[in-house]
Amino acid sequence: MHAPLVRYLRDCFEEDHRRSTLWNVFAKTIGPRYVVPEREDILTGDLTLLPLVGETAEDFQKATALYQREKELLYASLFVVGAWPRTEQDRDDDAGGAFGRPVRICAPLLTFPTTLEERPGGTFAAPDLSDPRLNEGLLRALDPSQEGEPSLSERLWERLSIEPLGTEPLGHTGVYELTALLQTALPTLDVTQAEAFPALVDAAALRARMPKRGLALLPASVLLLAPRGRGTRGVLSELEALTTATELSDPLRFLFTGRQAAASRYPGDHIVPAILSRPQQAILDRAAERIVSVVIGPPGTGKSFTIAALAAEHVLRGETVLVASKMDHAVDVVADKIEGQLGMPGVAMRAGRRGYGKALKAYFRQLLSGMHTKDAPTQRGLKDLRESLLRSLKQIDEAEAVLAKREQQEGARSRALADTPRSFRARWAAWRTRRTEPVWHLAERYEARLRRFVVEARDYARQRNAFRLADVLKRRRLEIQLLDQALRARASGTQKKRFDSIRLDTLLAAFPVWLVALGDLAETLPMERELFDLAIIDEASQCDLASVLPLFQRAKRVVVVGDPQQLRHLSFLAHPRQAALAEKHGLDAATATDFDYRSRSILDLMDARMASQDDVVFLDEHYRSAPPIIAFSNARFYGERLRVMTTRPTPPPVPPLVLHRVDGHRAASGVNEVEVEHLLDAVAALVAEDAEAPDGSARSIGVLSPFRAQVDALADGLAARFEASTFERHRLMVGTPFTFQGEERDVMLLSFTLDAGAHSAAFRYLDRADVFNVAVTRARYQQHVVTSLDPREAPSGSLLGAYLQHVAEANPMALANVTRSASLDRFAAEVIAGLEARGWTCRVAFPIAGLHLDLVVVDGTHACGIDLIGYPGAFEAQLAPDRIRMLGRATLPVLPLPYARRHLDRDACLDAVGDALKRAPALAPHFMQETVEAHAALRT
Repeated sequence: MHAPLVRYLRDCFEEDHRRSTLWNVFAKTIGPRYVVPEREDILTGDLTLLPLVGETAEDFQKATALYQREKELLYASLFVVGAWPRTEQDRDDDAGGAFGRPVRICAPLLTFPTTLEERPGGTFAAPDLSDPRLNEGLLRALDPSQEGEPSLSERLWERLSIEPLGTEPLGHTGVYELTALLQTALPTLDVTQAEAFPALVDAAALRARMPKRGLALLPASVLLLAPRGRGTRGVLSELEALTTATELSDPLRFLFTGRQAAASRYPGDHIVPAILSRPQQAILDRAAERIVSVVIGPPGTGKSFTIAALAAEHVLRGETVLVASKMDHAVDVVADKIEGQLGMPGVAMRAGRRGYGKALKAYFRQLLSGMHTKDAPTQRGLKDLRESLLRSLKQIDEAEAVLAKREQQEGARSRALADTPRSFRARWAAWRTRRTEPVWHLAERYEARLRRFVVEARDYARQRNAFRLADVLKRRRLEIQLLDQALRARASGTQKKRFDSIRLDTLLAAFPVWLVALGDLAETLPMERELFDLAIIDEASQCDLASVLPLFQRAKRVVVVGDPQQLRHLSFLAHPRQAALAEKHGLDAATATDFDYRSRSILDLMDARMASQDDVVFLDEHYRSAPPIIAFSNARFYGERLRVMTTRPTPPPVPPLVLHRVDGHRAASGVNEVEVEHLLDAVAALVAEDAEAPDGSARSIGVLSPFRAQVDALADGLAARFEASTFERHRLMVGTPFTFQGEERDVMLLSFTLDAGAHSAAFRYLDRADVFNVAVTRARYQQHVVTSLDPREAPSGSLLGAYLQHVAEANPMALANVTRSASLDRFAAEVIAGLEARGWTCRVAFPIAGLHLDLVVVDGTHACGIDLIGYPGAFEAQLAPDRIRMLGRATLPVLPLPYARRHLDRDACLDAVGDALKRAPALAPHFMQETVEAHAALRT
């Protein structure tokens, strides 16, 4: 039943990815490039590093920094060069040329991911020869195989995976083997010059061969920066395998049918070394109980931290987790949070990245030596730790209940004293107040229990991990040794045999969390049904419907995390071609609509599949941006539902939003030169301001424009004006919103490019909510907006016009306060007078986290909140304990202050405020230096 649908999605995926083929290394999108002269020394093993000198080194350093998300550094070898007639199948490729005319190509057969390394003596390129990649699109275009035969790509991969081709480096023998196979499969391919390897042809020879009819294989090697390819071979292979799968996982059946299995109640308690919000707690519940659940996470609301907490919670109860995303950066962030913020190193394997094999080897050596298990607890000791943690959770609940009840009592006593100060009821209230300890002591103990729980949970996580590893070594040490030997085997054939002899559960016992980009999943772990207890898809709005199917097959339960108001996956598949594929595979209209590959992401499909709103959780606490920066998106795209946790009671050192109105014009090329120059000057000013900043504390800088031509002009200008060291020091990045999805910077500079005479289509493009929302929500503490457009000149109702008006009218230096008139009751006025008499500054009705806190008191670099309780009026009601906990996550401790207590002992109340200020975390002088989310997780 599912096979036609999977074949349809497979064909859509394959056609969509034709554009990722590297056809011509001399194309405009490729660069910089360096053609290796005379002789190949890397593939032969004579050198491991390629030296780069002078301008070549500087060009590559700058370009890799500027385009770190969009492009990748590759070492390309063995080039198919020449021309062949363009066919109907190639119409969507990037090879260029009109239909039916010969296409000029200079396409590498092999590429290797490469990094730049700074060593004594200069800059070097370091190709990873252990990770060869075939140019799959090129091979598909050239493939003469008949249906039912192994494809040309499959035959080449078979040769690459056996000895001697499986050794490092590839060597002369390996090149000879590949050349012989190509000549056999493609008799018309001229391989004469390839036989001269390791002698190499130069750039002139490559260019000279391109216009000629027929194809030749030339020995050449080129270091180049190319648009990032998207892993296709493994995805296509696994989709093909799914068409014949007889058993599907529960999540995959749900994806195909929409029928959710009945909810199962998880009987235990969730233990995570962090203080979580209510939505985050709800996510833990859903992930433990439902086959599929959805998490909606707007910008800066802690999606990555929530995923890390979810993975940690499953590990602490003995389950396995797979975390995947389309982008490497997303899973890198999750890996960092598991190890750093949650304090759980050694549980997660970041697979698929360059160097992870080396890290795995080193870890297994350490594991076998006993390094990670020398302090492992006994099973009884671990049980005692868990029981202690559960008691702590119970104590927190009890303390919360006691605090809530006590605040209600304080409110009643305070009202009695305020309403009828001479009555028996008032005298009784005063007597009770004197005989009970101050309520703020209960609040202090409540917060102390929360902090202690985090410390205890981190210790439990560490010891739970040591116990797990000790148990693995006790029961499976021989298998761990085999894993270690397999990783160290130079021949991939030998390595594969050893890996095949090892049970997967041993690997998962050693590493219960695996983090991998979707394109690398097939090369990392076998597609075994329900291999993992839980799979999590991050940035799901960017994930297409085809590439996630193998992940769903590997899991018992799936959590899909993303934001429909952020960028969707980018597809080049034409609507008519998609319709033809749906018809080819017999999809009915309803199914074709549900599985609209071009227009729907996996987040869209899963959101539509959710029959119960309980299975969709919205993260509502925003930790990234200064309040004025996030205010526009909060109002326009999220209905003011975000609780902004970054509000501070002291003015920022610089305005978070800055509007630069310039007299520019967008030329026919799409470039606004005036905006480019103004923005480059602004970057220069920021760099100069940070010239004396210590290493590691210089502000990170992002430069964004929605239009590609403007981005290219900005990139050229930045590269010409600044040294390579500046790019590294400031993490300087330039790109479109698609580049910055999932990224953030301390300072963002936006160039909207358009002027009053711009074409209406350009304004319509900026009315795309996902594009615009990503563009304006990347900054942490300051955003510079450069525009040649007066807000009044923008089309009526346009997003750009509304945003420019918002920036122009923003008064980010102002702090919320109410006038000290009738809106201040007597109690509040007297408290403020007493606080100010001690030299402290007060903010009244201060907005933070979706609340208006009665008072915020500031003493230099420290601040705390005051919840006025009981006096009839605007400030009478008390905060619930969970709100105090929430404000704690915003790094603002709160002191409950009842009217009755202050009425009887004013000095004690002021002393309590002073103690609270001493305990409060320091307010950072720059918003960029704060790590609010980390502090919320680890306040100790």
